[in-house]
Amino acid sequence: AWFSEWTVVRGQAELPCLVPLPTDSNDKSLLVLWYKETQPTVPIYSYDTRSVPFTEGVRWTDKGYLGSRAFFRIMSDPPTLVVDDVKVADQAVYTCRVDYKVRPSAITKVNLTVIVPPGPPIILNSIGGTLEHTVGPLEEGAHTQLTCRSVGGTPTPTLTWWRDGERLDQVGSVRGTGVESRISVVGSRTLQGATLTCQALNNNITEPSSTSLTINVL
Repeated sequence: AWFSEWTVVRGQAELPCLVPLPTDSNDKSLLVLWYKETQPTVPIYSYDTRSVPFTEGVRWTDKGYLGSRAFFRIMSDPPTLVVDDVKVADQAVYTCRVDYKVRPSAITKVNLTVIVPPGPPIILNSIGGTLEHTVGPLEEGAHTQLTCRSVGGTPTPTLTWWRDGERLDQVGSVRGTGVESRISVVGSRTLQGATLTCQALNNNITEPSSTSLTINVL
């Protein structure tokens, strides 16, 4: 079985492991072993029930990998390896193997993706200067172009512009090592004191990261 799990860096991940019930009365699950794709032949976590009932298994973890951040929760359905304080280095394909006395081993694979939320975006004026609190002063009728640039984040975030909570249309977008989005602003009395916001978002778990400016019109 294959599963995909998404989590945010420093958050919690839940890696499911299917443990089918034996069909033979003489059979029982003996050992649950977790592997990481970076060392596919050496387990990084185990749950040993060879000499005890399944609910009383002995837990072991390789301190060089998940260490004390991992705990095999056997009472969930399916049983789940819970990982706290997730690191970027935890991103990998994990394999859970359940060995039995009689039946063949059961295999579950989990593809864990670790999301790094973007930092607050940077807003630049038409000559490339960084704007921090206000844009302007703009003369009435004058056009100016603003550029929003993402700061970090994996995967690459999507940028959106808002004015007092209303979505604005962008006039250009560039993707490279990061991403940029541009809008054109025309000075008018109705914009005086309005709040202009650029938001960066790359997941559906965390709130967008944003930077806001107040528009100043002469």
